[in-house]
Amino acid sequence: AARAYRDLGPGPRAAFARRLWWLADPLWSLPGNDLRTEHFARRVASRVQRDARSPFGVRWGEDLAEITIRFGWPTGWERMRASAGRLAGASSGVIGHDPPGERRFVPEFEAILAPFAAPPEAWPLEEDGARATYAPAYAERFLDLGHQLAVFRRGDSAVVVAGWSLPRDSVPVGVAVETALVVAPDPDAAPVTARSGTVETSGSLVLSVPWMSAVVSVEVLARDAGVAGRSRHGLPLPGRAGDRPAVSDILLLKSSAPLPAALPAAIPLARGSARALSGESLGLYWEVYPPAGGPIEARFAIKLRDEQGGFWRGLKAALGLGRGGGDSAALEWYEPIPAGVEVYPRAVLLALPDLPAGAYTIELEVRMDGEEAVRALRPIVVTD
Repeated sequence: AARAYRDLGPGPRAAFARRLWWLADPLWSLPGNDLRTEHFARRVASRVQRDARSPFGVRWGEDLAEITIRFGWPTGWERMRASAGRLAGASSGVIGHDPPGERRFVPEFEAILAPFAAPPEAWPLEEDGARATYAPAYAERFLDLGHQLAVFRRGDSAVVVAGWSLPRDSVPVGVAVETALVVAPDPDAAPVTARSGTVETSGSLVLSVPWMSAVVSVEVLARDAGVAGRSRHGLPLPGRAGDRPAVSDILLLKSSAPLPAALPAAIPLARGSARALSGESLGLYWEVYPPAGGPIEARFAIKLRDEQGGFWRGLKAALGLGRGGGDSAALEWYEPIPAGVEVYPRAVLLALPDLPAGAYTIELEVRMDGEEAVRALRPIVVTD
């Protein structure tokens, strides 16, 4: 990354730096960019110390300057008790203590080059041997946030729904938690933000944005507990394919609630992550966008794909077919979509079998008369 940056001309280099700082900003829901401010403060601290003696007993040089710019100035010092046999001129015996809660915020190089396609793993907060770290003053603990995200069409807009969750023991009971769903297409555009407040450790957020690729950030901050959480990744939205049929993402729902008949009822039921227990029941909500005209016969099929190998074709799933559908142990069914319908919502209850822990994918396929099949995939993680 550093070599690629040095090879750029002045204009592209400035654009690259602007994109890097935008993507590395710890929380888009807070004003300014505290990581960039910290970087400049570290450079000032290094300049002030130039040619001075350091607490470590050595003269300040390029090595200490680079360490300071990458990892910051120690927040505390400790002097080791001198031993009787200690030689004169030996090191000072001073130990510097870094601030607690240091995290890596600069994303992977691939995310800087193609942010709209970057997965959450491109923004690792914890990394052994990180080349630069930062500990925000507002969060001694900065966590990877459990979440799921689903996108639904509304004309030329996208309705983005996020479910989020913190570990139950991460904040004390009753502590206020600020939450935000932020979508931004580039560093120069004003981000679109939905905010909410709660005292719970899980919830959901919804936001309407123009239908265009962007980067999305799901963020929480419990100021009184000094805890923050974030999940950030690309939001690639494909171009509209004329009057061809389409299907939305799959939104995972809490199984204890009645199945929703439309999106507004589904949003509060969103699960806080894409994790599920083996044998647990999951609610699934999605929307079909049929071609104009109609009525049309649609075939629905659901598969559970084992990412460790093959399809679970013998899956025994209890599918409550939404609107008064009853119980059916089936993975395939047909139903008519009425004429003139632009959005056809659907919800089912899926009972997972006793599965080994691991990664799986729920695959939904919808095939309408005379049209190619459309699919939606929802990766999940099954735990014991």
